[in-house]
Amino acid sequence: MTNITNDQTTDTNTKTATAATQPEALPLAGLTLLGTILAPKGARALLRQSGRIKQVSTGDRIGGHVVTSIDSGSILLARNGQVQALRVPGS
Repeated sequence: MTNITNDQTTDTNTKTATAATQPEALPLAGLTLLGTILAPKGARALLRQSGRIKQVSTGDRIGGHVVTSIDSGSILLARNGQVQALRVPGS
């Protein structure tokens, strides 16, 4: 990995490259919460489903679930009368 600043090129040290790159840190299959956005006009969540990024709001459907609540770093999903919490990995 190389950094380019003001026409100078330097190599990224191994410790930095390792910390910035985490292979397979997030599962590619299934549903992963990437983040939440809490705003005056309504909360939104960024989800990755089978490798695709989707933005959802309360009441939206994704993967057979209904988004029932969005909070800081977590959402609630309902399906067939059961509620499941989904959190940002590592939080």
